Amino acid sequence: SFFWQFWLRSSDYWQQVIIWSDENGNLVYYCPYVLAMGASISSGYCQDVSNLLMAVVTDVFDAQEAIAFTQCTDPRFREWLARKNQLSIQTGKNEARLFAIRCYTDDPEWMVVGASRMIRFLKTWHWVVSTCAGFLMAVPEKRELGVASTWNGHGHLSSASIVVLQPHKALSALEVIRRAFRGEVTVSEWKDNNQLLNHLSVVRLNEKDAMYSMWSVVAGLDNNQLIPVSRMHLHKDGIEKWIQTLSCHSAAPYSSAVDLQYVLDFSTTAPMAPSLPLAIHHIYTDAAKTGTTQPGVAGFIAGYYWVLPLNEHDLEMFDIPVLEMLGVVIAVLMVTEYFPTLAVTIWTDSDTSVAVLHNKATSEAMKWLHSRLIRSKQYLDCSARGLYVGHISGAANNFADLPSRGKINELEQLCAAFGIRARRLPLLPSVLSLLPELHLYMAQFRATNSTSLSHAQPFNKCGDGPQRLHHSFVLPTTAPSLPNDIEAWRSQQRNIVCNATANQRIMPHTLLRAPPVLPALRPLGSVLSAPATTAVEHKRVRLSPLPPASLSQSMSTGVAPRPPVTICNNNTELPRAAAISNMLCQARDPNLAIVAKDPQIGALMKLMHDSLHGSYAPSTLRNDRGYWREWSYFCSEILGTSPLRTDISANIGWDCIGHQREVFLLSLFTVWKISNMKPRSSQVPVANPRSAHGAISSIRRSHALVTGIELVKTPQINKIIRGFLRSYVQQFGPDVLVPKRKEPMRMSVVKQMVNLPSGSRISPSGRYAVIHWLDPFWTSWRACLLTMLSTGFRKNEISLHSSAVFTKGRLSRASIWWHIGAVTYSDPDVRTLQSFTHGDYVIMKPPLAKNDQFGQAFGNKPIYLPYHESVLCAALALRDLEVRFPMRGAIRQHAPLFAMDARLQPFRHDVIDSIFHRHIGLVVGSEAAQCYSLHSFRIGLACALLKSGKPLPLIQALLRWMSPESLIPYARLDPLEYGNHLIHATSVEITGVTPANLPRLDNDDLVVQCQSVLQSHSDTVFDMNEP
Repeated sequence: SFFWQFWLRSSDYWQQVIIWSDENGNLVYYCPYVLAMGASISSGYCQDVSNLLMAVVTDVFDAQEAIAFTQCTDPRFREWLARKNQLSIQTGKNEARLFAIRCYTDDPEWMVVGASRMIRFLKTWHWVVSTCAGFLMAVPEKRELGVASTWNGHGHLSSASIVVLQPHKALSALEVIRRAFRGEVTVSEWKDNNQLLNHLSVVRLNEKDAMYSMWSVVAGLDNNQLIPVSRMHLHKDGIEKWIQTLSCHSAAPYSSAVDLQYVLDFSTTAPMAPSLPLAIHHIYTDAAKTGTTQPGVAGFIAGYYWVLPLNEHDLEMFDIPVLEMLGVVIAVLMVTEYFPTLAVTIWTDSDTSVAVLHNKATSEAMKWLHSRLIRSKQYLDCSARGLYVGHISGAANNFADLPSRGKINELEQLCAAFGIRARRLPLLPSVLSLLPELHLYMAQFRATNSTSLSHAQPFNKCGDGPQRLHHSFVLPTTAPSLPNDIEAWRSQQRNIVCNATANQRIMPHTLLRAPPVLPALRPLGSVLSAPATTAVEHKRVRLSPLPPASLSQSMSTGVAPRPPVTICNNNTELPRAAAISNMLCQARDPNLAIVAKDPQIGALMKLMHDSLHGSYAPSTLRNDRGYWREWSYFCSEILGTSPLRTDISANIGWDCIGHQREVFLLSLFTVWKISNMKPRSSQVPVANPRSAHGAISSIRRSHALVTGIELVKTPQINKIIRGFLRSYVQQFGPDVLVPKRKEPMRMSVVKQMVNLPSGSRISPSGRYAVIHWLDPFWTSWRACLLTMLSTGFRKNEISLHSSAVFTKGRLSRASIWWHIGAVTYSDPDVRTLQSFTHGDYVIMKPPLAKNDQFGQAFGNKPIYLPYHESVLCAALALRDLEVRFPMRGAIRQHAPLFAMDARLQPFRHDVIDSIFHRHIGLVVGSEAAQCYSLHSFRIGLACALLKSGKPLPLIQALLRWMSPESLIPYARLDPLEYGNHLIHATSVEITGVTPANLPRLDNDDLVVQCQSVLQSHSDTVFDMNEP
């Protein structure tokens, strides 16, 4: 709850990134981060607020302590205070404190010496945090007071100055490691255990590379439950160190929080803070990979430079961040050997290297370099003298950039301009051995990584399929012109299979086998120009099952066999409950086979099947059945394969060849579907290719319902549709792709519709051919039109499909309440309704809708329809409906609000569509009536609210849209308002100027003077070693 008190819009994140000047005048770049246990960037803001509160509490209590210190006359305390004051002068912080306080987001902890001081501190804490800041404290169960406490998952013994691990956490981590060596731990479990080990790393004295080996075990692997970890042997030393640590150490001293590089000497009585160096020398490092014929890694310090040349193999294996980090490591080794007494600051233009040295590395090469650096004696020696690392822009890093690119002459000229003589230092043997050792380590890692990938990993880091380390045959993912000679095509496939490498042999049954007769696919031009009624003739194909020999061979080669081909009837659906029962009966586990035959389990599986199908609307399932019949026909009749693609390894990408097969199958179906779609309008001879998206989504949904397995996902479907769209636009123009929207309903049109006199004929014959406003249907129809005008209800919200049943959640008489005379009625009588007047209103509960199928979004947001003297008043129309056809008691819950007749038959889609077009045709004409539909009421209300100046969020709320994007197609600008905006724009003068176009302000005169001085002393060379 603490996090949510600091919620910030994502559009305001940029305002939180600032450059600040500290008390020393240094510029500090501030950017908030998401903390380890936070779900959003709000955790960073919470930590900032907590830090501020801790600082205020510390300052207030310091003032109180200063008064208390002056009243203490104990000579031992005065001596301690004097020593602490001297230390404070050196460190620049108040070291004379008998309390400590820290807070991780909303979990504070403090230690105070003495009971009386603790009482004073608690009073100060309550005054600052609760009284002044207004924060509420946690429940008493979470508060602890004493010499021991639990904070952030560890036990803290302040009297002993140690942190104690929770025993169950250490045992749990050891158990996961033990199971991993037996092959029983998945990647997801190993990563979760690594998070626990990171929490327990306090017993490793906060070694920065303590987790490198643990994360390297699962580097590059997807977080999939089916993949066991299998690389422990490569990182056995690091894992065994963790086992030894967790087995032998259960606590850590408070001093583990102190970075060891700043501890000088424990044997002396000198303070542990490092002594400040008298002078700091600067080292510049850089690495060049491109833009030069002599790439290398270089460093520079006070005229001395070194260069490590890079060969083609180095450039191919390592990216530039790794080479930049290598430059920092070389700098530490070189400066420790050649300048053993200097305190240095290493400047690099790589943010990654600075982040690694200040925190931790992520990639394997960076982990190796970082661990090699911080474990070296040179690093510890350099840190003891004073080692700092900072980032410098590339443009200011010329001293290291020039030698890294082999431009030694330019470096010498640059040094001469500053009066420095450039001298090259020979590389140390330890430096020359870095790259070969790094190559060897990465070769071992990649070898282990490739083995794991070839057997287990479904996706690479980019998420675009398995990584392939050797050449192998891949099925084409597009559908070129297929050969007429099928036998020659099959022979070619067999040759390709035979030529594959032995360790990646492709079995013929894993390919998408071509049937003896393939339908001739029409080219795109003929597809677009052919009549929509043209159908492609297809011939049914049956494939014989695979011989036993091929199955045994596939098992011996490690290639998963293709499931047996089954032909599904186009008019039948596979019952999911029966499919699961068959699967359980055929399972290897005898217990599952027995359980599957239990009638009680069968009833549960049927209930599960019904619940799965009930997760979608009936209209969605009706459309899905039609698309599934097409998919079954294409797979069974045309290609002779099963429409149920149950090869999981192929669908998710584990099996590379199978993955390409499934992509090819779905892509081919997309082409076939677009070629045979019927257009929705007679104005265009072919259908819009974008409609294929709906078919593919429907098939994916149906396949998941039937089998529980998702079809293969590939971006190739979108590319195929885009290709059809491009040809579609070239032939018919872009106008055919513009969405056809209905016109907004105008208030004047509705007035004319409801003012038509009784006896007006809207059609020559039929049940509702003549308007009779006092009949049950026409009274409901008038109330329905005016209610839609004021609420923007969709057709599905006020009527039902022809085969649907009226259920709870629909608009009923019980959906409305009457607020009359300051009293709300749910079942008013006729006399109360006749007193309905100004100030009264109708309260209506929104029905279930397509964007709120369970009533959780808008069910608690009622609609208010006020009384007003107008022919368009929806509240009066509803009042007339209640007065003429009253319903009292429990029947109101089952009575549709708008009924067809006195038998309470609800409105049906087809009936009211027909009546609406005939009704509005009397007002605007039959031709113009085609531009309107029942959805025009929703569009008209949105446009009217926009024209009246209402903001978009209010329009979205009034019409019950879930997102602002849904409002865009409906809220249309009025032509007059559109023109007024443009006229107003022509009267505005723009005065802003782009910063890049402002006049330059340079110190040109000063630069010219400096250049003249340098040229006049060009013959003079200064030696920095001369006295």
